[in-house]
Amino acid sequence: MKRIMMIFGIFAMVMIFGAANTAFADRPFKAERLEDKAAMNKARAEQLKRQAEIDRANAERLAHKARMEQEAARRLEHKAHRQEARSEKFRHNRHWRHDNRPQRYGYSEY
Repeated sequence: MKRIMMIFGIFAMVMIFGAANTAFADRPFKAERLEDKAAMNKARAEQLKRQAEIDRANAERLAHKARMEQEAARRLEHKAHRQEARSEKFRHNRHWRHDNRPQRYGYSEY
C-alpha cells in the first residue's frame, strides 16, 4: 500500500512539475514576441507620421494650386470684360472714325 501511494505521489509530483514547467517555459518567448510586436507597432507609427506629413504637404500644394487657378480665372474674366467694353466702344465710334479718316490713309473700315 505504501509503495502504491509512493508511486502515485511521484506520478503526481511529475505531473505538477511538468504542468508548471510548460506554464512558465513559454513566458520568455512570449515576452520576446510582445517586444517584437511593440517594435513593429513603433515602426508603423513612424511610417504613418511620415505619410501624414507627406499628405499635409500635398494638400497645401494643391490648395495653393487651386488659389492660383482661381486668380488666373478672375484675371481672364476681367480681361474678357475689358475687351468686350473696348470692342463696344469701337463699335460706337466706328461712324465718325470712318468719316474722319480718308481712304488714302488706308483706314477703310475702322
